[in-house]
Amino acid sequence: MSEKNESAQKVKSGMGCGALLGIAAIVFLAYACFGGNSTPRSRPAITRPNGERVDEFLAEVLCEGQIKDQLLAPASAKFGRATRVKNGNTWVITNTVDSQNAFGALIRSEWQCVLDGTVDTIKVTQTR
Repeated sequence: MSEKNESAQKVKSGMGCGALLGIAAIVFLAYACFGGNSTPRSRPAITRPNGERVDEFLAEVLCEGQIKDQLLAPASAKFGRATRVKNGNTWVITNTVDSQNAFGALIRSEWQCVLDGTVDTIKVTQTR
């Protein structure tokens, strides 16, 4: 009979530890989701004349679209790691692109894209 009481006691203490761990996990998740610093960090961005903010990631996507428009085989484009520099209300994005030429060979080229938020223009030039 004492063996039965010991195993019942072990089960009860195990459930207590599990409940305690569950509560700790809930508290941790609640703090991670709602606590701490609730103000989001603002990323650098330029502002277009219509008020739209363009951060570095949107600027890169816009530039990639403009570059693809100038390629012979835009579906073959593989973009490298871009450098993004904000200068006033302008983003300057530099990137390499591997794409097929007219013969189907992959050729690497380098592009520079300038997004001017003041006059809302995108200028793309091939630098190499």
